[in-house]
Amino acid sequence: MMNARAMLAAVLSGLLFVFSLGFAISTAVRLRTISARIERKRQETAAMRRLASRVEEWKAAVASAEAEAPWTGASLDALLREMFPAASSDSIRQNVRKLPNGWSLHEAEASLRGVSFEVATDFARRAEAPERGWRVAGLSYVAEYGAVGAGNAVIRFEALERGGTSPGSTAGGADVH
Repeated sequence: MMNARAMLAAVLSGLLFVFSLGFAISTAVRLRTISARIERKRQETAAMRRLASRVEEWKAAVASAEAEAPWTGASLDALLREMFPAASSDSIRQNVRKLPNGWSLHEAEASLRGVSFEVATDFARRAEAPERGWRVAGLSYVAEYGAVGAGNAVIRFEALERGGTSPGSTAGGADVH
């Protein structure tokens, strides 16, 4: 009888050991999976906090801009006539898109023919001056065949404005004349 009890105890001990070992391995695997999941969640939370911070900065910038007096950018036509007195009136095309809260996006495209690359980039640089308020959105330049140092430039501009339209511009994408 003693032998049977000892044997039963040994078998139960062995089963308990195997069960404990299996449970420990299973827990270790789950713990590794859970640890990886926790690390991903920590990274996602950090990324969301960074995004929330950027959103708050954006909201503060918008509030600051909206608190200022209405602003309207300077005319590209005036700069064109100043730099190129013989330029035709169809050298600049403008489009205005209305945005929420009194804002508008002005898009302009200037076509300059027979100019050097330096003159084209000088026009773009002067249009981007703070008092004019335009931003160059793109510039393409193609040299004229047979003309040394001359070519055709197309410069795309954008201006974000509030409270009106720029002098000389027209809404709805019409050409400026």
